[in-house]
Amino acid sequence: MKPCKIIGITGSIATGKSQVSNILRDLGYSVIDSDLVAREVAEREDILGEIRKFFGDDATLGGKLNRSYVRNIVFKDEEKLKILNTIMHRTIYETILSRIKDGEINFLDVPLLFETLDEAKIYGLNYDEVWVVYSKPSIQLKRLMERDNISKTEAQRIIDSQISIEKKRKLADYVVENNDGLESLRKNVLKALERLK
Repeated sequence: MKPCKIIGITGSIATGKSQVSNILRDLGYSVIDSDLVAREVAEREDILGEIRKFFGDDATLGGKLNRSYVRNIVFKDEEKLKILNTIMHRTIYETILSRIKDGEINFLDVPLLFETLDEAKIYGLNYDEVWVVYSKPSIQLKRLMERDNISKTEAQRIIDSQISIEKKRKLADYVVENNDGLESLRKNVLKALERLK
């Protein structure tokens, strides 16, 4: 059996990372969505119990994580954020690794891939390659304004709060361009896949 390959897919907000993931799924590839895994983990009773232990009973509401309550605590207290990350991240990485399919190309959709690269390695997740979905900053800004129905100033503030797409582009093993619509993006994904054969 040939070994598996793990390819991380990332980008910045409104560059089309989710579209690339959807194209790959349509082509029959395994795509693991790290945000979805994190939401699943946050609903597990054992995890909720750990969170209640450190954050109190108000940290859960109706058997689910009380996200706004916990968010307010962790944004004010870095130690509490570290505790939350310790509780969640180990299980998130274990879940992701359990879904990796042997002998196949596995794609992992991770919004904050570069920000969490060292942590991923600690938990045993090593990417064979990282793809960055890239859009020109002007296109990214326009997409975000339209998608979220927000002002140019607000959209720019959100974009500026992340590692720039230009920096991510330089860190990528491969760049999937997304400047010219869905059909062009699909062709660029097919071109990226061709390299893997």
